[in-house]
Amino acid sequence: MKCANPLCQSETLYLRSGTLHSIDCEDEGQTIKRRIIWLCDDCRQHFAVEPWRSPGEQLQPRPKPALPQSVTETHYFRRKVSPGGR
Repeated sequence: MKCANPLCQSETLYLRSGTLHSIDCEDEGQTIKRRIIWLCDDCRQHFAVEPWRSPGEQLQPRPKPALPQSVTETHYFRRKVSPGGR
């Protein structure tokens, strides 16, 4: 089985990694059918399968997580204070 990401060349024989998804797809006769797709481990981290979308639009990029503002604040407050208080 080949990865559902069209830009990925990964294949699997044993389905030990990645994720399986059941989605709707259109047949040439405009009939909607269920289909099983597989996302490899690498693509699973960058893409999400959204089965409620229309066929052909179900593989969507995951939003990139924003860094929490507390990262910069934590760095500021973790500075060591010298024994003189400065």
